[in-house]
Amino acid sequence: MIDQENLDKNIIDNELLENPADANQNLETEDASTLKENEEKEKSLEEEITQALELLKLKKLSQAEYQELYNKAFSEAENLLKADLELAKKFQNLPTADGFRSDKYKLKGDETEIKTKTKILEVEYGLKYQQAWEIQQIDDELVKETIEEACKKGELPTRGLALKIFRKKRSAENKAKKMEEKRKSFAAIHGSGVIKLDEGKYNIIYANPVYESEENDKNLTVSIDDMKKIQIPADDNAILFLWSNSTDLIASLEVITAWGFTYREHAIWDFGKAKTAELCFETRHKVLLVATKGDNLPEPKLKKASVYQERREATEVKPEYYYETIERMFPGCNFLDVFSAEPCNSKWKTLFNKDEKEKDNEEN
Repeated sequence: MIDQENLDKNIIDNELLENPADANQNLETEDASTLKENEEKEKSLEEEITQALELLKLKKLSQAEYQELYNKAFSEAENLLKADLELAKKFQNLPTADGFRSDKYKLKGDETEIKTKTKILEVEYGLKYQQAWEIQQIDDELVKETIEEACKKGELPTRGLALKIFRKKRSAENKAKKMEEKRKSFAAIHGSGVIKLDEGKYNIIYANPVYESEENDKNLTVSIDDMKKIQIPADDNAILFLWSNSTDLIASLEVITAWGFTYREHAIWDFGKAKTAELCFETRHKVLLVATKGDNLPEPKLKKASVYQERREATEVKPEYYYETIERMFPGCNFLDVFSAEPCNSKWKTLFNKDEKEKDNEEN
């Protein structure tokens, strides 16, 4: 025999316990149905236009007939999007704090919970918070942009297209924000308070920047303008090894000139995994530019092939092969690694690190 009392305590009951607002609940249920119906209608309209387009391609439908169907579907989709706009405004006005409304939900056992915004969206609208949050971003400006984009591309102004536009804009804004944060971080390191190493001390310079075109959340991205401003403590006779890529090749040559060097040759690192093509070729290599300053250069004790192959997913982290090769080429030289936070080994210094002697002087 079923124990009704225990059953009542162990199921989620959405009845209101105090100050019931049946009218509000009915409206919310109606809105939830409208939201779902709008979505289904939009999908149906998109399917209708897709099928009509196929018939047009097969010449089973004239251009005039297709245009008539498209215009009708466009108008219906536009009205549905505007209905979504009204729901978005309603979502924005839902309560966000306890005490705004006194309605409560009966939960498991004798517990109750205030009808917060998240709870209303989940229980009465059947929406996950993230989904509801995105719908709330639909405003008059986004509706206008969606209609314009749909007209331009021959699509329908649906909620899906609106959210696609919103996500793209938000992604671009987040990227711009990250880039600005990284630019400020870089400027703080290499600005007026940059660590000043002894001028004329380093005759082998190695630089592995992460260019803006290689946006990477884990590494400090560097703009070309910021790079040009760095004061490299190079000897009057020095050799520079600067990493570049197909996209930033010309800009890298400008950096070389700004640092007082002249381009001489380059080497290729084949990292084995082809990336998306910018134009004609899928990129699977990085370029190590070699430039010089002065006439009395260090003489290389070793010569190596210009192409080296080593498969690596994270291409901003170059193989240790190049550190070892440069050290063997120029034994006894003074090595400076411009962009590394920590030196590769005791033979190298970086702009981020002070000599122990300098640290001791500061402490005293």
